[in-house]
Amino acid sequence: MSSASNKALYRFSLATTLCGFILIIAGALVTSTDSGLSVPDWPLSFGTLFPPMVGGVRFEHSHRVIAAGVGLLTLIQLIWILRVEPRKQVRWLALASFGMVVLQGILGGITVLLKLPAQISIVHAVLGQTFFSTLAVLTMVLSPAWHEEPEPSSTTHYSPIILFQWTLITLMTLYGQLILGASIRHIGWIPLLIIAHLFGAVAVFIAAGKTTGEVLGVLRSQSLFRKPATLIAWVLLGQIGIGLVILVTRAHPLVATAHVAFGALLLASSWKLLIAIYWRLVRPS
Repeated sequence: MSSASNKALYRFSLATTLCGFILIIAGALVTSTDSGLSVPDWPLSFGTLFPPMVGGVRFEHSHRVIAAGVGLLTLIQLIWILRVEPRKQVRWLALASFGMVVLQGILGGITVLLKLPAQISIVHAVLGQTFFSTLAVLTMVLSPAWHEEPEPSSTTHYSPIILFQWTLITLMTLYGQLILGASIRHIGWIPLLIIAHLFGAVAVFIAAGKTTGEVLGVLRSQSLFRKPATLIAWVLLGQIGIGLVILVTRAHPLVATAHVAFGALLLASSWKLLIAIYWRLVRPS
């Protein structure tokens, strides 16, 4: 694949990822504003493609339109990658991302038709952020930096396995937090869930702090590792601040939506770091 083709695919992937992030925000706004059943039917909205955008309909229907657009972009990205990308891992990743967006659309429809069952809504929330993370990882492995940046020096004394393990632990704690946070949003402010979420925040802070410290300590000169690790550190601090505001405001819709968006950035950055460590250090291609 030529350099120009590489850059074009990377830019398209970047645009798709940005649209995926907008979709996360749109979906969070639906829940934060209690607009989930503002449109009672699916796949149409009140039997039409474009219902009157009033009340909660503007959040719910906008979410559907954005989701359809992201699905189309993901399909185009998949076809493009299958045509020009020789790396099997990237091809499988593109297939996974398209499979996720299709499943996500089906789950979204089921949540409406079954009147927002909590279990399916929680799965929908977790899968949505995982899908966005997949888009972010695809953008990373298609980026010029991935192709052009040299391998880390073998003279540096560190253990790639240890870095991988700490990043994996961070991801596990983040998924625990994501499930707890989605449970609070879709089930309610149950004291046991709130307490578990607070303890989970401490676990994430410890794991992410250790991970970013280890990575930045030995791989600061490598942007593929430094950028996601730095983003994890800064977004985590912002996420903690937003969480404290939520406790005070009792989840104001805009603040709650920001909390979801920051969580998505944390998860995506952790996935990027994990894949970078695994593909470039643990099992270099």
